[in-house]
Amino acid sequence: MGLMLPVVMLSGYAFPIANMPLILQVISNIVPAKWYIIMVKDVMIKGIGFPEIWQELLIILGMTAFFLLISIKRFKVRLQ
Repeated sequence: MGLMLPVVMLSGYAFPIANMPLILQVISNIVPAKWYIIMVKDVMIKGIGFPEIWQELLIILGMTAFFLLISIKRFKVRLQ
């Protein structure tokens, strides 16, 4: 719950990002859930397709690659 609450608040799901203070708007850009919520709203509410959501998809894929590379680099196998 301690990690989920800030993610929900900063993703734009509960509160519009435009109504947040500037510092929270900047911080919300590093929350992957923000980009996911934007894509879901665009597809489900506006009915748009892939050509309009490719930017958000690239951001999410970039974040995924970044965190995957960090986790692979920090992974240590210990057999003993």
